[in-house]
Amino acid sequence: KAKELPANMCTGPKWDAARAKEIASFARYAVYTVVWALPELVRAIPTRWVYTLKDNGDRKARLTVRGDLETKRRFTDGLPDIQADSPTATRYSLRIFLAIAAQLQFDVVSADVPTAFLQQDESHAKLRDPIYLKPPPGEGEGVWWKTHKIVYGLKDAPRAWWKTFNIWMVGIGFKSLPEDPCVYVIRHSNS
Repeated sequence: KAKELPANMCTGPKWDAARAKEIASFARYAVYTVVWALPELVRAIPTRWVYTLKDNGDRKARLTVRGDLETKRRFTDGLPDIQADSPTATRYSLRIFLAIAAQLQFDVVSADVPTAFLQQDESHAKLRDPIYLKPPPGEGEGVWWKTHKIVYGLKDAPRAWWKTFNIWMVGIGFKSLPEDPCVYVIRHSNS
């Protein structure tokens, strides 16, 4: 189990490396561009670090935005304002899945998608109006980040990631169940 730590406890080379890794992920997924001035009447949303110490001793630094300070906006697909609802699997679905897997003696594995929210497909969560962020200390003084994607901390980040995941699953042949959109099935012609 991971443990979240206060910022004043997260100093030193290992934490510096964790922060550098997170900033590199923002660059790898083209999350933002640097701008030297904010548009008129625009407020930048502050960022903050969330530090986690894993059971195995690994350190994780997640750069998030202060989503509580975010204003209403619209997506290019015409959906109104912020859509913060995101499907999650029900406990009943999980129990049924585990029972079937046990009965059929299937191996059950779980997976983690590192930097999942940064990987959402821009075409399905593209912002009509960009969001401007105040970068964390040490990442540029007197500059702002103009985001191209929904990032950690924004209210609709989980939904944007789910939409990307759903499109990928459907694209490889799975179908989600109407009763639980987080349960996917695939049928093969020989079964």
